[in-house]
Amino acid sequence: MSAGRSGSVGAREVRELVAMVLERPGKLSRALPVVVLVGPRGAGKTALLEDADARYADRVPRVLLDFAAVPVDITPAEAFRRLARGLRRYCPQFGRLPFPLVDICTAVSVAADGTSSPESPPPGQDARVVSELVRPVLDLALGSSQWLSAVDALLKVIDIANRRRVLRRLGTVSRGQGDARDVMVALREAVGDGAVGREVVDRVVARAFRADLRAAFSGWFDRNRRTANCLVLLDNIHLPAGREFLKVLAATADRGPDPMAVVAAGGQWDSAWDVQWQRPGIPATRFADLPLPSGAAGVTQVLERGVPPEPPWFLVRVGELSGRDARGARPEVHQESILAKAPTFVHRLTGGLPWAVHQVVEVARGLPREAPVEMLRTLFTITHGDGDRTTTLVDRGERYLLLDGGISRAEVDDLTVASAARDLGLPVGTPTSGAGPLRSAEALGAKLVNNFLLDRADGEPTRLVLQPWLRHVLLHRLAERPDDHRDSWDKVHSRYRRYHLENQRPVDALYHGLALGDVDAVVRHLDGMLRAPLDRAAAWAWIDDFEAITTAPNRLPKDQEPREQVEGLIADLDVGGVLPRLVVARWLQQDPTGDPAERLRPTIAASVELIAGQARGEGAIVLRDRVEEYAQWR
Repeated sequence: MSAGRSGSVGAREVRELVAMVLERPGKLSRALPVVVLVGPRGAGKTALLEDADARYADRVPRVLLDFAAVPVDITPAEAFRRLARGLRRYCPQFGRLPFPLVDICTAVSVAADGTSSPESPPPGQDARVVSELVRPVLDLALGSSQWLSAVDALLKVIDIANRRRVLRRLGTVSRGQGDARDVMVALREAVGDGAVGREVVDRVVARAFRADLRAAFSGWFDRNRRTANCLVLLDNIHLPAGREFLKVLAATADRGPDPMAVVAAGGQWDSAWDVQWQRPGIPATRFADLPLPSGAAGVTQVLERGVPPEPPWFLVRVGELSGRDARGARPEVHQESILAKAPTFVHRLTGGLPWAVHQVVEVARGLPREAPVEMLRTLFTITHGDGDRTTTLVDRGERYLLLDGGISRAEVDDLTVASAARDLGLPVGTPTSGAGPLRSAEALGAKLVNNFLLDRADGEPTRLVLQPWLRHVLLHRLAERPDDHRDSWDKVHSRYRRYHLENQRPVDALYHGLALGDVDAVVRHLDGMLRAPLDRAAAWAWIDDFEAITTAPNRLPKDQEPREQVEGLIADLDVGGVLPRLVVARWLQQDPTGDPAERLRPTIAASVELIAGQARGEGAIVLRDRVEEYAQWR
């Protein structure tokens, strides 16, 4: 689990955060940020929005707009019209919210264009009829110094079309009062020359939308019955239309607070957030003064303070279920399937990514419950129905997280090579004449960062690592390549080991050596560190090296019980003692498919205890403190 993903926000925290931004203390609007749920594909962002939509049905006016389900060329103006259409639906206690200024903008656009989109018909009337009503008023407005009076007449037309009494809440536009007048002035300028830019129309409609909302919550009667903000839910805002909408939303938030809580979800980073937030997946040495998207701890602090975060954006990281939540996703499967024998397996394998949890549980559900738990070691090779075809977890994970997310097949191949390294900041590719690799990982790394698939490693904020499930998928893809492949398992790890040796990085070189099966070199390195008396710093250095090296991936056979496999692997080693058993046991146990039920934990704890008993100096205390942690490793 990486530092960036640790403590990812779950459904409970999102529900409490939504409840907070819906509140209207003193029956007044307050400055609120746009709450943005960010995370990779499969993080459950859409499910969280749908949960909020269902939770507040008939409780507050709410609308859910998914930018993946609308035309790709939808304009921000049309998006605001759709939001108005959703919020004007009847809601108990709130009644129907009127949007007369948005209606005017719609009617004027119809009259000016002479056409009507079936997606945004004029309110309450057939497009042709409303166009005929509006055009004379519009002509008079644009050609007369009394144009505000003409628009006042237009308001009456809209009022009649909607059969609503809303004019008294807006005031008389002809007197030049408030938000309504500002919108009408902007609207006149927008259509006056007949060649208006789209950006102007977008902002006019956005301001009309905001003005209508403020008017709907003004006055003693409406302010007292409309006791919560409206809820606007926006999904897939990372798509081009969503990004354009957010720009207009932010650009028009300058007229005071609105009675509206906006909760959005996006699967890619938006550069508009750079001024307030730091991108996950960028080393901590850069932009250190900006916060990362808030995890569970950050959201909890906001909730405890009871004060909404500062506008314009509040980014919330989602996408990592806890071990308990991963088991709770399908509790009947975890209790009645082979997974009951390996309660931590799903979370360790997936990193808690909700989509991946579902995929693994579905495959495991089809395995015989009475089968030995070691069958889970072969999970990546089991085929499973996927629509009209049969695929493996590796096929589906690669397609869903990478190919469907805009990463090319060539980039996936490069990333498969890069997954073998401890640090994604390294170059990838095929070497020439024994030199370093050819291609730089920067361009590929940027895509991973923007898609929330790259993060900082635990305890090493300058080192970047892949999302756990994605890395397991890619490493299995690398392991299944034939030995004569130009980027086979052995060739890739050999290149990386040579690269690190040439650059004086012994721990990384030993990591790749262990991936190639060189246990002896690892044992000699760790044993050499124990020969001298250990102070506390030396003991922690030994633990750091031991942990870093044994995170190496493996391509070991999956047909054995893990404890038997450990004994078989150490039987032919050149070095003896307890250290080889510890190294191999921890190596297998760090891989979820190497030790699904974590049966090697007692072996690891007993070995560390023996080593601590033989160590000299205060560092032995540090090693003893680790024994219990290894015994209860989760």
